[in-house]
Amino acid sequence: MRLSGAITNEKPGNASPAPRLGIRTFALFGGLMILAAVVTAGCAGRNPGPLAPAAQAADDITSPAAGRQRPVSHYYDFLRAQLAARSGRLEEAVAFMKDAVDKVPDQAIVKKELAMLYIKQGRKDKALEMIKEALGQEPDNTEALIVAGSLWQNAGELDAARQAYEKVVDNAPERENIALILARLYLQQEQFNRAAELMADFVERFPGNYMGFYYLGQALNELARPEDAAEAYQRSLSIEPDLMEPRAALIDIYRRQGKDAKVVSQYQAILERDPRNAAAALELGVFYKKQGRVNKARAIWEDLAGSAGPDSDVIKVVTGMLGRQRYDDAIIALSGILEHDRQNSALHYLAGAALYLSDKTGPAMDHFQQVATESDFYIDAMIHQAIIYNRESKTGKAVGLLESAMEKSDTAGKATLIPYLSAFYQEQKHYRQAESLLQQGLSINPGSTELLYELGVLYEKMGDVDAAIEKMKQVIEKDPENADALNYLGYTYADQNIHLDEAESLIRRALELEPESGHILDSMGWVYYRQGDYQKARKYLEEAVEKIGDDPIIFEHLGDIYRKTDQPGQALEYYKKALENGSEDAGAVKEKIDALRQQQEVSP
Repeated sequence: MRLSGAITNEKPGNASPAPRLGIRTFALFGGLMILAAVVTAGCAGRNPGPLAPAAQAADDITSPAAGRQRPVSHYYDFLRAQLAARSGRLEEAVAFMKDAVDKVPDQAIVKKELAMLYIKQGRKDKALEMIKEALGQEPDNTEALIVAGSLWQNAGELDAARQAYEKVVDNAPERENIALILARLYLQQEQFNRAAELMADFVERFPGNYMGFYYLGQALNELARPEDAAEAYQRSLSIEPDLMEPRAALIDIYRRQGKDAKVVSQYQAILERDPRNAAAALELGVFYKKQGRVNKARAIWEDLAGSAGPDSDVIKVVTGMLGRQRYDDAIIALSGILEHDRQNSALHYLAGAALYLSDKTGPAMDHFQQVATESDFYIDAMIHQAIIYNRESKTGKAVGLLESAMEKSDTAGKATLIPYLSAFYQEQKHYRQAESLLQQGLSINPGSTELLYELGVLYEKMGDVDAAIEKMKQVIEKDPENADALNYLGYTYADQNIHLDEAESLIRRALELEPESGHILDSMGWVYYRQGDYQKARKYLEEAVEKIGDDPIIFEHLGDIYRKTDQPGQALEYYKKALENGSEDAGAVKEKIDALRQQQEVSP
């Protein structure tokens, strides 16, 4: 099944990501950081350890054929590998270290160092292969276990990583960071009791480690022990008062417990340390407003009004609220600030977006209309207004609005508007205007596969299947992994009952890229239908219905399969569903229903 490419109901926006709330934050040990730490502790600058005593190195010197002495010990290769690695010559370093491994295959530490070099090269599979060999020889080698744990963690093999770190913690309890990494893994795998036990022991041995108390708090909070969790978070803050994560967790606990005064005190603690923290100020303002403490909230809004420029933290934080679907909170904050900054286009745009996302299109339109032409948000505001008009079946107004915006926009603005205006032209069946507009877009951005794809879809609507096929081929040539184009071209071939082997290959490639797509599953089913393999066709089409439960084309296709496999009752059921869900070819579906009913009447 092809995707039409219609975009009239998209929610445009150029929002920036929300900033962190914290004054000072700490890393929670993601896998990449672990690898970086391991690499840093690897070859460069390390003491080679008990590889070979100096006396052994001196004894391994022979080269009678050359008539001069040449060192041949593994220790010499090890040193040369270190020197090459320090100079950034990783290929040479790997070659030297492999020589060392060949000479002393029973020494796990040399294999561990070779694994470290592979990590530096980005060859993680080779690194894991080598570190497994090292652990096969020395299962309790702490350094090898740490490297293996980090590799498994980055590969998503969390059970294996956890087991490696557990061995390290058992064998080397002084390794603080590994215990913290293990606690993080326990939390990630929802093994909260283990995390709590590990961190309770940890904070007794390392009472000055604020991260230990934080992770303990996280585990206790998940175990529904909020009072104990709050105590752990407070201990973390007593060590590092500027941390944000424990304060955010405390605020959440106090909110759930209805301890409003403590919620306020935590926000105030943040603002005392960082008066410009927009996130804390906004959250406190919303909290005051919900409590009915209007004057307190108003004072915050007034203060924020002077610092709510287009690229400000205020805008970023509110954008983050929208991203987390906190529409009501965003509306409270934006409405409050707008009382003190009524001409702020950025605030009006975000207020419009929040209301639009809350399905309050009337008030949303009022805010979008107050976005100034010169604002960075003007184009998005115009697109939103056009979408609202289109939803209200006022496509003519939507078109007029975007045509006006096109006249006022620079080249970049036009490029943003063109796909939307083209889509509205197509709804009006003004295909030539849509074609001209998409061609204009391609003259601005010749490399746009999105516009090429839309043009192909348009040509198919205009009945020019050959032109549609040509455009889809151009998209695939520019972007061989464009799943939409692969699917569209494959489905078009299947629908035309041509090039079925190629159609199957194209759709299979699309399905590898997007295995959960109901439309692509439908296309694969339709190819098999055309090939006469009805059992495979039914398998894919039934899966497509599970993914998309309201698509009339998929229902009709499944009805066709049941009809071909002599299951008239089920065929009728799905043909009816196709009609109920707005089939674009209702006449053809009704004919199929009538034919089935006549067949049932004459059946003995």
